[in-house]
Amino acid sequence: MELAERIRWCRDHLDPQDRLSWGHEVGDPREGDTLPWYPSELKSLGGLFDGLKTDLLEFYSYDRQVVKGRREVDPPTEVSLGLIAFSYIVSVEVKSLEVSIWDATDLETPEMWDEDDEPEPVFTVQGPTRFFDRYIFGAGYPELIDDILAVSPDPEERDGWRELLSRIS
Repeated sequence: MELAERIRWCRDHLDPQDRLSWGHEVGDPREGDTLPWYPSELKSLGGLFDGLKTDLLEFYSYDRQVVKGRREVDPPTEVSLGLIAFSYIVSVEVKSLEVSIWDATDLETPEMWDEDDEPEPVFTVQGPTRFFDRYIFGAGYPELIDDILAVSPDPEERDGWRELLSRIS
């Protein structure tokens, strides 16, 4: 199943309330123009979904990505796409389109860095479409959560998104 079909399937089959009453949502496709510097690959993804919220994932809508201090005349080098498990920041570099996941605690404590030792991302992948296709709406989601981020010793207990993805036919 192609990415666009999986996104539609998830939107159609997502239970708006999981067991813990967290709201789940796959945002409707976004229509309209974007700022000139906004990457066309992100604009294309926004045409499939504009924001995603599950118990472990929060990917921002276009408006929220851009509102965070981004202006037409002052293009950023990175766009914050969202959060995973409330403590991993997902961003994309505007020119290279490299998606990176950062441990927020590493970024919050620069006073603990050595002079030449800046934090490294926990995970990177080339291209937002590849990232969402494989790791958010695809078969790589358990690998991302369990192996790369090691979010929870038993993610099945609180991960309705994983259960939903397992039902895609």
